[in-house]
Amino acid sequence: MKKLAQLTFILALFFSSCADKDSFVIKGTVTNDIFEGQYIFLQELDSAWDFRNPVNIDSTIISNGKFTFKGLAKSGSPVHFLYVSDHSDEDFINSPAMVILEPGEIEATLDSVLTVSGTPLNDAFRQINDKKVSIIREIFRLNKQVAADSTNTIAQEAMQKTIMMDWQGFIDNDMYEFIKSNIHNRMGAYLFSTWYDRYPSEKNDELMAGINSEYKSVMAIQAAELYLNIQRKTAVGATYTDLKGKTPDGKDIALSDYIGKNKLVLLDFWASWCKPCIEEMPNVMAAYREYHDKGFEVVGISLDESNDAWKKSVDKLGIPWPQMSDLKGWESYMVETYAVESIPFTILIDSDGKIIAKDLRGNDLTEKVSKALN
Repeated sequence: MKKLAQLTFILALFFSSCADKDSFVIKGTVTNDIFEGQYIFLQELDSAWDFRNPVNIDSTIISNGKFTFKGLAKSGSPVHFLYVSDHSDEDFINSPAMVILEPGEIEATLDSVLTVSGTPLNDAFRQINDKKVSIIREIFRLNKQVAADSTNTIAQEAMQKTIMMDWQGFIDNDMYEFIKSNIHNRMGAYLFSTWYDRYPSEKNDELMAGINSEYKSVMAIQAAELYLNIQRKTAVGATYTDLKGKTPDGKDIALSDYIGKNKLVLLDFWASWCKPCIEEMPNVMAAYREYHDKGFEVVGISLDESNDAWKKSVDKLGIPWPQMSDLKGWESYMVETYAVESIPFTILIDSDGKIIAKDLRGNDLTEKVSKALN
């Protein structure tokens, strides 16, 4: 009997130590009084990894500037979120906040932004997320200046630079490298499922190859794989896919009407409502005027939904090249066919129907066309 009691005690100690080893505690500190008395939720991803539909698994009330969550950390760097039920601070731009439930003491601080740290993966993600939030805040700040004074060209140029250089650099370099270094774990795989549409096919192929096989059946990863298949079909070196639509006058038109009949065809995805597209149009026009007689053609593909707005813009800009659209905007099958994520977007196709370049603008467009024709 005594030996049985000793064995029971030893087992209890063993299981207790295992539980301690796998346990987590989130200790929250709230420095902004507007959140006092509000619920904060601990959420997890649903089975599809759809970040728009997180599942509440626990909740507590923020009291005296504090909140706490405790539990056992599951294996595989599970992605969770902290979410405040209600807030009125317009600067609160980081809700919900991602948290990795790994063993240890996790610190969460809520002011105008909810930040998480204290354990290895949470510390690593906080560093990359802080940089993202900083860039977003700067874009917001500049946008307010532009909204307050539409003639403020300095603010407009600064915002454009921030978006094109800082934000795009963050996506192409910082976030990509972070995902790549964590692609083997669940956090990296999840982040890939939310960022893949920002990357070219060669980067996505590299990331997809590193994802753990157990995550390949998740709906979000399967959706990424479908997207990658389209990217591969529209990568440089691939054969073009035909498109069919209507002209502004309602006549049938197909991309195949021009491929092979010209030495080079540029697909120009644009819209009448797209300011960067309109700003880029003179560059396309210059290339067209210089090289059209040498076998260069442009086919405009509009993401407009209003035929009148589309036609008026074509007439106002004096666009001489053929146009097509199905007037479905971003829901157009043409967008999906060529994996278009932003406009203006261009694809250059040679006389054999092979894609030889993508996303050409400004001098790069003129130089590529000149080189391909000579």
